[in-house]
Amino acid sequence: MLGRIATMDRLKAAAIDGTIMGAVILGTAFAPSLYNKALVFSSTGALIGAFLAELFSLSDLTRNGTPGKVILKLRIGSANRKEATDDQLVRRWAMKHMPLHATLAAALYAWMDSIPAVDAAAVYITGAIAVLVGLAGVLFAAGYVLMFDTLYQALHDVLTNTCVYDASITEHQQVGFQVLKPGDAPPGQPFASPTPILRPANPARTETD
Repeated sequence: MLGRIATMDRLKAAAIDGTIMGAVILGTAFAPSLYNKALVFSSTGALIGAFLAELFSLSDLTRNGTPGKVILKLRIGSANRKEATDDQLVRRWAMKHMPLHATLAAALYAWMDSIPAVDAAAVYITGAIAVLVGLAGVLFAAGYVLMFDTLYQALHDVLTNTCVYDASITEHQQVGFQVLKPGDAPPGQPFASPTPILRPANPARTETD
């Protein structure tokens, strides 16, 4: 059983991952600027960067998640505190990284548009796909506001019935008592406790006169 539901650390992990992926995409897209006197955008570099960022995002298909989650000791699990299934991880990855998929589609469109030999119809179709995926990306990016609910689930978590947990804290018992820290969810309850709680690990049944 997984332990405490991760809260705002999720945003920190997302910031770490977003910084890495953004640096890769922008770095490759504007790499020609290093040997030019002006700022130069390369559609080929942007496509390569977006593809590398997609490869980076595949780490979310593991239960340990992206490097940001690994650094902050977070873990992807099912909302019922059990390990996430492979199906949940795949669907979660596809939804969560929709903005990145849109970036890849847009980069592909820009690259195709820069090559005169590419059929115009193919360019228009790719552009239309990029717009549709982009709209979906905006939806899932905005879905992070749902994290401020009880279970700290973003939209992609809600739709896949997953949560992100603090991997450094698991359900444990001390002698005679189970210690729940602030933010821990009492056993059997999906919501977090705002104050420290001590509960008997094996509460004895008492009889009253």
